[in-house]
Amino acid sequence: MLNSTMIRKMFENMDELPAKLTELGLVPAEGDYKCPTCAISLKLHKDSSRGDGFRWVCTGRISKNKQVKKCATRVEFRKHTFFEGTVTVFLSQRFFIRRR
Repeated sequence: MLNSTMIRKMFENMDELPAKLTELGLVPAEGDYKCPTCAISLKLHKDSSRGDGFRWVCTGRISKNKQVKKCATRVEFRKHTFFEGTVTVFLSQRFFIRRR
């Protein structure tokens, strides 16, 4: 059961957030999420332009017009999770998740 103390601790170190959410079964682990373009496992990367600080990125290669190119598909961290379609607002030590 998730309680407010656990949630507060989750946000003390944002770098550990994906691992903690994976542990709780709220987001997929690396290797479990496949690229919608090339079906290679997506890797989780930090992305400071995103509100949650992360994004899934494909490092696979695809053939297009007889040329091999980087797939480079990017998928939102929240896609296909409990958090999809939510906006997270951080206010001091508290956070709120609301539906758009």
